[in-house]
Amino acid sequence: RQPAAEFVLIPASTLWFIRGKALPRIAPIAAIVGMLLILPSTGAYRGAADTAKHSGTWEQLNDIPFLGNLQATLEYGGPELTNAVMKIEAADQSGLYDFGRSLWNAMLFIYVPRQIVGQEFKQSLMISLPNVEYEAFGYVPDYGTTWTGFATAFASFWYLGCLMFFFIGWAMGRFYHRAIDGDLIAQVVYSLMLVQSVIVITHGTFEFIIPWPHIALFLLSGLYWARDRSTAGLLRVEGPGILEGVLR
Repeated sequence: RQPAAEFVLIPASTLWFIRGKALPRIAPIAAIVGMLLILPSTGAYRGAADTAKHSGTWEQLNDIPFLGNLQATLEYGGPELTNAVMKIEAADQSGLYDFGRSLWNAMLFIYVPRQIVGQEFKQSLMISLPNVEYEAFGYVPDYGTTWTGFATAFASFWYLGCLMFFFIGWAMGRFYHRAIDGDLIAQVVYSLMLVQSVIVITHGTFEFIIPWPHIALFLLSGLYWARDRSTAGLLRVEGPGILEGVLR
């Protein structure tokens, strides 16, 4: 789902920044309606895909009750909301907040290669944190579900976790305004981080933090290299035509 959203939103935001053209209104409306029908049936789709690997047929897709799954979600809620409630309540009762240490663990989990350094060394770098929802209620989330950003922010900083959303909104606003002014780096970063800033709500606040080492290492270093070796003023063209200047 995330790559599919990026496949649409990155070109769309680029078209807006460079040409000032927005997608027709029917496009986001259709996307919202489609997601409402598809997302509650994600688990059923994964089951059908797993079956298709062995049977070679996708007939099971015809049996997925998309409208029924949507109705059940609207009536009873999804497992992610249960996950969020359990984590928030457990953290509130125990008072065991991680104060951002879970963000450190998330970074290590993504960027430290266990195949190279070994599981024992990788584990030694991580901070041991209590599993508050399990200790309080014996709760184990369903496989493949998320905690939501509301839960991870609260588990880190209590109600002050709302400031994490304020910071994300402020940062994306700054990138957007600079992108509108023709800043190439801001245009690229905003386009890349657009989906990440949204799934902070559905997945966790760590989703906004994790991509930055990738961006700094591969994107910004590449742009800096291109700028240093420019002989025609590349990356120094200002205004709406900045992309055309880079292409020249």
